[in-house]
Amino acid sequence: MSIVMTAITIDCADPRTQAEFWSAALGWEIESVEVWDAEISRGEKVVQSKESWSNIISAAPNAPKRINFAKVPEGKTVKNRLHFDLKVDDLDTEVSRLVGLGASIVERRARAVDGRIDQGQDGWLVMKDPEGNEFCIG
Repeated sequence: MSIVMTAITIDCADPRTQAEFWSAALGWEIESVEVWDAEISRGEKVVQSKESWSNIISAAPNAPKRINFAKVPEGKTVKNRLHFDLKVDDLDTEVSRLVGLGASIVERRARAVDGRIDQGQDGWLVMKDPEGNEFCIG
């Protein structure tokens, strides 16, 4: 049996805004409508309005190919059960950049190193994207 993950889908209120934020955050491209409409799913053409979805795609060979943002009527009410963990070279610079894109800082987390709390290189931050979805960066 062979299984291929083709996308991660995130429910949201505003797919385009979410796609713009995550595209800028990750350096991925926003996928064109023509590409998505042309794809075939179980022998049927996939057709959705632009307002109901938006996608970003990665050219990196080891990254997931696509993140879908699907419009849903209900809002987020609890903590995510799945979140992104992002690794960066310069934490302060990237956190500032993401805040400028619309993210917010939830809290700084620390790791214990040799019995002491270390919030330097080994620490990370919990952040939220513009719709309140948590992600970690360190």
